[in-house]
Amino acid sequence: MKMLLITYLRFSGYQEIMIHWSFPLFKFYHF
Repeated sequence: MKMLLITYLRFSGYQEIMIHWSFPLFKFYHF
């Protein structure tokens, strides 16, 4: 599910947003 979301974001062109949200989200989910 995460990979699909990341792929969708990358295809949309929201690389900056992906990087901005990826770091805190992954830190939050991967305790």
